[in-house]
Amino acid sequence: MHPAHTRQILINLVGNSLRHAPGPVKLTASVRARRLRLAVVDRGGATPALRTALRRRTAPPDDRGLGLWVVRQLVGSLRGSVRARRLFPAGLAMEVVLPRWPRRAAARPPWAGRRGSPLT
Repeated sequence: MHPAHTRQILINLVGNSLRHAPGPVKLTASVRARRLRLAVVDRGGATPALRTALRRRTAPPDDRGLGLWVVRQLVGSLRGSVRARRLFPAGLAMEVVLPRWPRRAAARPPWAGRRGSPLT
């Protein structure tokens, strides 16, 4: 895992929840089966703009959805996944799953030196 990228993912997801959802925001983290799972839960809802931002392959023409687009790019560079899950009766969970590797793994992490990546 890349600490700076993981931090930016959390900043963007929690920031979106605080700006766009009423009420409290809950952040959870767990490790299971060599994967880090992060979830940001709020009382907002999944809007069409949110779904579009998660599917967008290029940067948005305006600033709307830019934070989620950055999250998607960072998670992809770390070979993880991101999804939005609607909660009943009201709420939204943004879930990110990132792979972990042992400390004695290869000297270069998987994202290092990838050509065409917006993060290199």
